[in-house]
Amino acid sequence: MFPDLDEFKKFHDGRLGKVARRLIRRRICGMWEGVKNEVVLGVGYATPYLRPFMRPDNRVIAVTPLTDLRIKWPKDQKNLVASAKMTALPFADVSIDRILMVHGLEFAENPQQVLREIWRVLAGNGKLLIVCPNRQGIWSRFDRSPFGKGNPYSVQQIKTILEENLFTPTRICPALVMPPTTSSLFFRWASIWESIGCRFWPHFAGVMVVEAKKEMYGVTPLWSASEKQTVTISQTGGVFKENL
Repeated sequence: MFPDLDEFKKFHDGRLGKVARRLIRRRICGMWEGVKNEVVLGVGYATPYLRPFMRPDNRVIAVTPLTDLRIKWPKDQKNLVASAKMTALPFADVSIDRILMVHGLEFAENPQQVLREIWRVLAGNGKLLIVCPNRQGIWSRFDRSPFGKGNPYSVQQIKTILEENLFTPTRICPALVMPPTTSSLFFRWASIWESIGCRFWPHFAGVMVVEAKKEMYGVTPLWSASEKQTVTISQTGGVFKENL
C-alpha cells in the first residue's frame, strides 16, 4: 500500500530525511550527470530528487499515485505534478527520455505492470533510474522511513524483474550506507560514512540506485478502456482535470 502524503513529507522534511535525500541525490546526479535537452519524468514520490534536472533546456514533470490535492511541486513555480496510476501513465508512447522512480516499485501492487507501462512511454534510447530499498540493508528493517516499508529488493531480484519486463540493467550503485539513526555523530560525518561504506560495504547500503535501458525487441499490450482514467493536477487557485 502506498503511504500517504503526510508520511512522505514528515520524513523528507525531518533531519534524517534531509540527510538521506542529500546522499541519494548525490548518487543520482553522479549517474545522470549532464542531462540536457531531455524530457525527465519522476514516478512515485520523486519530487525531492528532481530539482537538479530543472534547467531551461530540460522538461521535468512528475506523476504520483497520491491523490491528495495539497501536492504541488515546485512550490515557487507552476505545478508540474499529476496524480495518476503508475500502470496507466498519461503520456504518449516513446515520449519520455528519462524516468526516475523513487518510492514507487516497492509499493506497486503489480510491479510487472508498472514496468511495462514505463517501457511503453520511454523513448527507444531512454533510460530508467530506480531508487529502491535494499533487502540486505538496515534501512529496510526500520519503519521510521518510507524505505522501511513496502517490498525491498535484493540485487538479483531487481535484475530479474527488470529483465523479465524488457529492460537491461546497466549499473547498480549503492547509496545511503549510514544507519537510520538520529545520532548527531552520524549526521556530522554522513558524507564520510557514505564514501567509506559504499566502498567497503556496498551490499549493506540502505538503497540501490539502478539504471536500466529499454530493450527494443519487446512488445507491450495496449491500454484497455477500463485502465484509462482522469488525471488530476493541483494548481494554485484550483484543480485541473483531463480525461484520457
